[in-house]
Amino acid sequence: MSDPIAQASSEFKTECAAEALLFYGGAHKGLRVEAREIALEFTDNAYIGTDPEGFLFYNDVKDLTKSGTHTYSIQSVTYINTTYAIIDFVWGGQSKSYARFVAKDPANIAYQMGNYSSTGQWIDLDANSANAVIEKTSSNEIQIHIKSISKSGRWTSSPTISSDSKFSASTSEVSFVLLPILY
Repeated sequence: MSDPIAQASSEFKTECAAEALLFYGGAHKGLRVEAREIALEFTDNAYIGTDPEGFLFYNDVKDLTKSGTHTYSIQSVTYINTTYAIIDFVWGGQSKSYARFVAKDPANIAYQMGNYSSTGQWIDLDANSANAVIEKTSSNEIQIHIKSISKSGRWTSSPTISSDSKFSASTSEVSFVLLPILY
């Protein structure tokens, strides 16, 4: 077994911070994955549980918002004495994952769920933020790059925008509220 995070990173183009709520209560099991940076959450109608924090790996955020049946499977793996929860998401009857959640799982909730799988859906998450890089690329052009949703934009402004009294750095990292229009 190789490092689950490195393996997912090599299989998918993009990742963002996420957390899973794994619910295990004997015969009752459930899942909720919250990915604030991309303003989405996956749920099978479970809203309580234990939450390992990890990463959601995916190729295109549009894959997560397709309508229809989204199937997930939960497994537990151990790599160098560390237990990980791995949740693969597949669309419809396909066998290849379009997304994967990976997190350290010290409480062994994924192991207790016993390779559980079910269906659910991705829905909009109301309160969100994402990291963005803002860069002044010329005397009057500014660009913004939002890696988690693969979006960029540019605009022009006064050449003095980078003066000490206004925008003092040529590159800056900020957080801002995501609007549904970005999708």
